[in-house]
Amino acid sequence: TSPFFFSFSHQHQTQATRSNNTVPNPTNKTTKQPRGQKEEEERKMVSHMIGFRKLGRATAHRLAMLRTMTTQLLEHEKIVTTVEKAKEVRRQADKMITCGKKPHNLNKVEIRSWVRTNDVVKKVLTTLPERYADREGGYTRIKRLGTRLGDGASMCSLELVQETVAESRKNKEFKMLLKKERNFLKDQFLTVHTPNDPKFLYR
Repeated sequence: TSPFFFSFSHQHQTQATRSNNTVPNPTNKTTKQPRGQKEEEERKMVSHMIGFRKLGRATAHRLAMLRTMTTQLLEHEKIVTTVEKAKEVRRQADKMITCGKKPHNLNKVEIRSWVRTNDVVKKVLTTLPERYADREGGYTRIKRLGTRLGDGASMCSLELVQETVAESRKNKEFKMLLKKERNFLKDQFLTVHTPNDPKFLYR
């Protein structure tokens, strides 16, 4: 036999014995996580650099849909859609109204690049700034309508705010007074009627 064959067979045997004699390290064992724990950890991780909802659509499709829905909202002042879409449309609608309140050239270009029809562009530059002159943001309102039959999606109506800031404050103060009066009457009822009283069961 040649020395080359002897050295090759000896090296092969030593590698085989090493692989057979290796003892598994107990520290290298991977502990199997319970079912659902990995997904829960991934859900709790903080997501960075995600500033919008993708809505399960490609970029071109999503932008075209948001442009159309924003134009319809500014034209009809009320649309019915899902909650996730409404939150994205609300962001763009508020941005368009804010740009219309400061109508220099760059803002006009941005409005025309997003709003589809010329009539709505004219409305954003003339009518809406006069209506919301005393309001700093918050031009839209979301009202939840429940779930949709079929897929169970959360539905809502997205509409432009019609009342002024003063009227909104009056409505808020009126609601606060009603809440205080309701709590006062409830406390009075509980102090007058004891648990032994049968009327207490029907409060």
